[in-house]
Amino acid sequence: MQKILSLYGLRWQIELFFKELKSFFSLKKVSTGNTHIIKMLI
Repeated sequence: MQKILSLYGLRWQIELFFKELKSFFSLKKVSTGNTHIIKMLI
């Protein structure tokens, strides 16, 4: 159970990190699912 809680905490940190990236780069919505294009945008 402790492992699950630990992993969930890491997941939340990743979500916050992506939120900061989207805000910094003004990426409110990405209109593609192509990972290569998303990497280029970032």
